[in-house]
Amino acid sequence: MIKIREANEADLKNIAEVVVVCFSNDFGDKNIALNWVKERFNLRTFSRYHISEMDGKVVGYIYNKMLGGTSGILELEQIGIDPEYQGKGIGKMLILESEKFWKSYLKNKYNKNIHKFILTTAKVNNQAHNLYAKCGFKYECTIKNLYYGKDEEIWVKTY
Repeated sequence: MIKIREANEADLKNIAEVVVVCFSNDFGDKNIALNWVKERFNLRTFSRYHISEMDGKVVGYIYNKMLGGTSGILELEQIGIDPEYQGKGIGKMLILESEKFWKSYLKNKYNKNIHKFILTTAKVNNQAHNLYAKCGFKYECTIKNLYYGKDEEIWVKTY
């Protein structure tokens, strides 16, 4: 059974392990990945990690953050699912469950609603495009030559 929950400090090492597997171009070294995850975790007023667990093992994560103060703009900065667990609906569950968290958090803390939820993804990542479309995101535009000289797409979910 898959469980989605907000990450805590004890989860950071496990998140970093998934980061390294999913984003080896960025985080080939576990120490770099762990430092990256810790720094983002410490921005908890404006961002959160959520994780997916299966039989007590962290098999995926999502990192979302607020943009533009309390404007109601969220960014899905990163999502990663251990390749052994991909194709089981975990990514969709992470996106939708973390979205529920943010709707409640913004309303309760700032009396704001989500206005837009944005993300960037590789232009050639059709698997991710299918996931984002299933979660209500729509292709907005392409940014040429963004990460590692590759084109990235911006996808947006408007409320």
